[in-house]
Order: sequence, then C-alpha cells, then structure tokens
Amino acid sequence: MTPPRSGPDPLWRRAELAATLLAINPKGLGGIHLRARCGPVRDRFTDALSKIDGKHARIHPEIDDVTLFGGLDVALSLSEGRSARREGIAQFSSLIWLSSAERASHGLSARLALAMDTASFGTIAIDEGAELDEALTGALSSRLAFYVSLNDLPLSATWPIDLDVASINAARRALKKVTCSSEVYEHLSKLTVAFGIENPRWGLLALPAAKTHAALYARKRVTMADLKIASELVLAPRATQRPQEPTSSEAPDLDQILNDSNEAQNSEPETIPEELLLEAVRALLPPDLLARTASERAARGAKGASGSGAERKSNRRGRPLPSRPGPLTSGNRLDLIATLRASVPWQPLRRKLSPRGQPLQISARDFLIKRNETKSDRLLIFAVDAS
Repeated sequence: MTPPRSGPDPLWRRAELAATLLAINPKGLGGIHLRARCGPVRDRFTDALSKIDGKHARIHPEIDDVTLFGGLDVALSLSEGRSARREGIAQFSSLIWLSSAERASHGLSARLALAMDTASFGTIAIDEGAELDEALTGALSSRLAFYVSLNDLPLSATWPIDLDVASINAARRALKKVTCSSEVYEHLSKLTVAFGIENPRWGLLALPAAKTHAALYARKRVTMADLKIASELVLAPRATQRPQEPTSSEAPDLDQILNDSNEAQNSEPETIPEELLLEAVRALLPPDLLARTASERAARGAKGASGSGAERKSNRRGRPLPSRPGPLTSGNRLDLIATLRASVPWQPLRRKLSPRGQPLQISARDFLIKRNETKSDRLLIFAVDAS
C-alpha cells in the first residue's frame, strides 16, 4: 500500500485516509460523521464512500421504526387478514446513509445507536447544519469513529479518492492478526483525558482505528505511526481543550521517530512517548478551539430558551385538529372512527375483489392519524429590586 498522496490541504488527506480505513473495517469503526453542505466537494467524498462494497441503504430522519428495524406490518396484516411481518433495513444492510442527520430526533439516534451495538452495519451520517446547535446528537455521534468537516474546503484542494480494492481486501485479512500492547490502551486513555473528551467511546474507537491503519500497511503490531493517525482522525476533532504544554524545553523530533516507526513495520517500540503524541495531536487543533467550544456550549444552552411560545403539533395533548392521512408509524395514533368511515364507501368493491371474502377490509390508504395543537409552556419571572 502506497502512502497517502501529498496535497495543498491536509484536511482532504485525512478525509481520504478516513474513507480508506472505513472501507476496511466499517463495523469496527462504526462510520463517519460528515458535516458538509451540498456541493461538489461533498459529492466527491460521498462518491468514494459509495464504492465501499456491501449493501448500502439510505434513510431520512422521519423514517419509522418498522421500516428501519422491522416488525409487524399493520397495513399488510389488515389487507391479508393475517399477521405479516416486514424485514427492516438495518437487518440486511452493511452501510446505512442518514441524510440531514442534524434533523434526526434523539429517539431515532438512540435506537439507531443501540442497533449498531448489536448488528453488523456502519453508518454515514451526513450533517448539513448551518448553526452550532444544528448537529448530530451525541448518542449516534459517539458510535462513529471519524468526524470530517468539509464546509470550508475548496474544490481545488481536493482530488478524486480511489479506493484500491486489492489493498482493502489484503488489509481486511491482515486486520485479524494485528495486536497491540497494554501500553497502547493506557496512552489512549490519557490522550482522551488530556484533550477534554468527556465521552470515553471515542477513546475506545481510536484503538480499532490504529489497528486498521496498521493492517493497511501490513504491520502485525500497532506502532507509533498508527497511534498518531488514530489520534488525528478520532480524538483531535472531538477535543474540547488544549493539553498542557510540555515542561521539557527541548521538543522531541517527531519526524525522526515516525520514520523509525514506519521502517520497523513489524515491530513496536517498547515505550511510546506520551509527550510526543500530545505534541503531534496538539498541532492539529484549531487556534480558536477554546472560543469555539465556549460558543457551542452557549448555543446548546440557549437553544429553546428565547422567543415566544410556539405552536406545536402533537397527537397526545392540546386542541384537536382534523385527522389527516398518514402512515401508522410508532409516533402516530390512529383515529379509528375516522378510518372506518373512510373505508366504508370502498367495502362493496373490495369484497368483490377479495378472494377471501372478508366482511371488513381496511387498507393503508384509509388510515387517518390524530392531530392536536398545543402551545409551548412559558415561564415569566418579574424581579423587583425595592432596596
């Protein structure tokens, strides 16, 4: 396997490497959180991801649980007069694409994350959020090893990504034999704490990233170069603080140590300098990291805390609204009376066409869903200083 090509922008080189590692080990790495608006740069990256072998499926944030995870098909059961179940997308897919991931509800993200823990598929979450508070929820994001942001990357700084099938297949075979020492676990834990990463899952995902990178270069053990790449791709994008500067006045020679590690492909250093890893990943952090982190936390805290009470559509509480046709998903409530009324005019024709001669036949076109409208609660506090 040849090293990643050089280019004017290191961000695209890291994106190319992330796509290659995901193609090798989609289940172990979970997937990619891709934050990018529609454009030629995103299309170039997603075109490469679409070439990963396996069965791909595309879903949207409003997908229902039966379609995604499988279960009882109510419409088919009513039309055939028997209990009919449907297989879900997650049961036969190896890679699921979630478009407009920033709009996915917390419930969908949590259920999809739980399915990823037990099933064998990866997820590509395409986040098109324009504001800081428009982002993928933490439950699903913490299952995805890589975070790639392409919003500020021009097309001139990119090149077509070619996933070498032969190298990927060879790396998959070699991945089963890659090992690492207990020292790798220790240093990944320390790196996670040093960069202020609160969720320990990303520290755990950095380990399969390092092993996959070692397999890509036909190494049998995780080396310094593999650990550095895993820290760059997994830990650096999730950092919330800068590690403390090293106390030593002399900085270690990073390039020399990495070159020595690459030459010794089948060996692992007895000791991995923690200061070296901190310095290598620290160089990748943006200069405005602290300011950006503070802004993101402020935006999340202020979300929904201002503005007048908004009208919200619901099917549980509030002023009843006329029922409307819709799918009988887990979040909808069937208006039984209205559904029966809608099916009455069609009963004579359906009985003639039905081979079973059922007395009452209801199809999915008859379903009417309950709707309610309520106002969001508001609390006004008047503070009077009478001192």
